[in-house]
Amino acid sequence: MDENNTEYKRALSIALRFISHSDRTEYEVRRRLEKEELDENIIEDVISKLLNERFLNDARYAEYYITCYRDRRSKKRIISDLKGKGIDESIIMNSFDSIVSEEPKAVYKALEKQLMKRGIEDADSMTYEDKSKIYAALFRQGFDADEINRAFRSDY
Repeated sequence: MDENNTEYKRALSIALRFISHSDRTEYEVRRRLEKEELDENIIEDVISKLLNERFLNDARYAEYYITCYRDRRSKKRIISDLKGKGIDESIIMNSFDSIVSEEPKAVYKALEKQLMKRGIEDADSMTYEDKSKIYAALFRQGFDADEINRAFRSDY
């Protein structure tokens, strides 16, 4: 790696500007540099430098993303979002394991929101039609059937 190389300096500058606004994944930075049609070796050198200097860390990114969205999005949606950002599934699952605690899961909050939206105070007093509509709404939000059923069976 020749750090005096003009193209290398330009690539590093582009990457640093790109990550200065918000945390990015390795995949996102790589795609941004590829848009500039830079030499692949230069891109690899810049990515290596950013990884070594800890400017890029996909595990840190995944943990932060999960922390921010775990109460508002389903696990399925979060995994899909992170995979779309180029993060390996093993990193995603390890991040979930290290973060997710016994706090109320997003499905419970989503169910509570649906009940409030429909003016239902007690989940046990719902009609079959209300339950079906809420179930469908939660399913569309990305919660799986088992999660939804457990949420309906819990005490509200």
